[in-house]
Amino acid sequence: MSSLGRRCLIAALAWLSFVVGPAAAEILPQTIYAGDTPLASTCALQHIPPLTLQVGPCQFTTTGQARILPVTPETAALVSAGKAELLPDGMRMRQWLERDGVPLRSVTATLPAEAVFTLTPHPLFPTDYLVDLVRVDTTRAMSVLLRSQIADGLQRFASLPAGLSLLQPFTAFRLPAAALTLTGVTIRVFTVVPGFPPRTGPSDFTIQSGEVR
Repeated sequence: MSSLGRRCLIAALAWLSFVVGPAAAEILPQTIYAGDTPLASTCALQHIPPLTLQVGPCQFTTTGQARILPVTPETAALVSAGKAELLPDGMRMRQWLERDGVPLRSVTATLPAEAVFTLTPHPLFPTDYLVDLVRVDTTRAMSVLLRSQIADGLQRFASLPAGLSLLQPFTAFRLPAAALTLTGVTIRVFTVVPGFPPRTGPSDFTIQSGEVR
């Protein structure tokens, strides 16, 4: 190739890189079915090349702890007493289990603004990352926690800081050593799907539970 041809090729590649932009990570949903629970999440992960991740703003609703019962004259009184709530079909109800007399209802936590993280690759070893949705104390304030460990067999993920309770593991992935971008990195992200898994239904799930504090 002539000198002029090489210069034209370099210019074309530079122009293409400018137009297309850096390649992004492959973000894949990891499905969890809500079933008869109030479980819901609007949280999504966005990759901002080269090494930045962004979550939110969004909301997350926990399952609470409940038993699914048919609506009868006897059980209907639970709704009036605030210990249960009707399901959309009107034929069944969600009776909240109790701890020390307190109904373990679902709660909705809110992340009011974007959580933005810029990853820092280790020059020699891959880095493992955990991204969790957490709640601040017993409030309705949600946060996103990023933890990392160097994959050298020596370091470990830090424990969940005091004052935070885990709502849901959001994603885990590995960043290659000395990575300049997330190109080629697959990140599986927790995603809520309404209803039940294929070929299952309400009769397969009589007790719905989740961690509520």
